[in-house]
Amino acid sequence: MVNGFIYHLLCDGVVVYVGQTKSQGGVFTRASTHTTSGKVFDSISSYAVHDFDINERETDDIIKLNPKYNKVISSSKNYIRKQSALDKIARAIKEKSSVSKLNGCVYYDTKTIEKIIKLITNMC
Repeated sequence: MVNGFIYHLLCDGVVVYVGQTKSQGGVFTRASTHTTSGKVFDSISSYAVHDFDINERETDDIIKLNPKYNKVISSSKNYIRKQSALDKIARAIKEKSSVSKLNGCVYYDTKTIEKIIKLITNMC
């Protein structure tokens, strides 16, 4: 089943923008919109997304191709912003590890921290 289409706007063979739309005809409608918003491109390519989360596919292409007009990525299960990741890691360490205090310094249980690091490393 087709879930939508990912399209690439190209200039001199280089992808300058990655987008998504629900229909094949929407590719040209979206391209027209991008022209009026000032994006410069000379060709379009697109492909159907089958049984896959369209946001994830779009995000994968943006990360891989790094097009100049894409400034942010879609909501994604596979990617989060650096600060969000750091906040989640810090929260997990605080919630999951035991804390000791000595002379005003806070110490966290290294075994729990190592488990969290191992989990993160295995996911990458």
